[in-house]
Amino acid sequence: MYNRMFIAFILILSFGVSGLAKESEIKLETVYEKTFEDTIVDVIFDTVTVSLEEAMKMGWKEESFGEEERASRRVKITFPKVIIVGDKGYPSRQKMKFIDKDGKVLKEVSGEGASRILISNNGDYILKALWYDRDKDEGGGGILYNSDGEVIWEKGEGAFYAITDNGYTGTGFISPDGSRYPFRIYTPGGEEIKEILLPEWKIFDAGMNVSGTCFIISYRGKAGFDSTGVMRINDNGRNVLNFVLSGDILPWNVVVVPEGTLVVSRGRNLTFIGNDKNIKWQKTLSVFVGGKPLSINIHSEPYFYFSEYGHLLKSDISNGEIQSHLNLKEPMKFFEGVFHKIESKKITGFKKQGR
Repeated sequence: MYNRMFIAFILILSFGVSGLAKESEIKLETVYEKTFEDTIVDVIFDTVTVSLEEAMKMGWKEESFGEEERASRRVKITFPKVIIVGDKGYPSRQKMKFIDKDGKVLKEVSGEGASRILISNNGDYILKALWYDRDKDEGGGGILYNSDGEVIWEKGEGAFYAITDNGYTGTGFISPDGSRYPFRIYTPGGEEIKEILLPEWKIFDAGMNVSGTCFIISYRGKAGFDSTGVMRINDNGRNVLNFVLSGDILPWNVVVVPEGTLVVSRGRNLTFIGNDKNIKWQKTLSVFVGGKPLSINIHSEPYFYFSEYGHLLKSDISNGEIQSHLNLKEPMKFFEGVFHKIESKKITGFKKQGR
């Protein structure tokens, strides 16, 4: 039986990082806390509308809801729908537990044979990528699940590395040691729709990741160690951008936003590329933000969240002006307006308070 813990405090964080815009004070309100029996590796959240009393039993604070919600006694909340538990460094030792809003386990799926367990950004799909032996070109394949734990398809081959919000999956890599596997895109039903041919660039290193509904492939080769090719491909297989940037850029350093592509390079530099492949602006930050950025909205305003080091930036996409910055100090997951901090067997939820 899960233990439920309720904590009522407000965490007030101030920031003053040189070279970034500042606000005098930003408040994060603790809205939710829950403990589990297992060590948590990752979580998929969902939303549900319940009575205020049910929400409080699930770990939510009454004070976190507005006056209208408290008056109606009906509230919309997030809850862990899927928890991946086990040994963080070994996907094959992990389990996926599909649970209801009250914490009852509906289904368990073993990670046995997995080299990685991938979750789409929106949490609608889970891809269990099976172990592929690069040296022998053996094994591989995968199993695609929806967030209810139902199997969509199973494959006995393929080096899978990416799953989009729409359920398209991607394979492929080229490694410096000579190992390689073709870059291919599959529909949500598992049908191959495209094999991606990289440019004639004597490529020695290439990898794939996703941003929302786009695949991102970065590749390096003859153009030099100081340049990286970047391909942005819609999940229907259509190549919409292919450009070269200076610096060592990894596929997970690229996030796609409606107005173009934001590239985070070497942890400090932000470069915005428009759909015409031209650089619109570049910024060098005074802090190392690191990691893949997530494009999010808080109180209907756009932010970029870099979960690796917990940096939250509010930026004007048109010119790159950094309007505010908050360092959350540690990695958190973001879903439906709530930052979720995962600590071993505990999840704590925080909301950024309104202005």
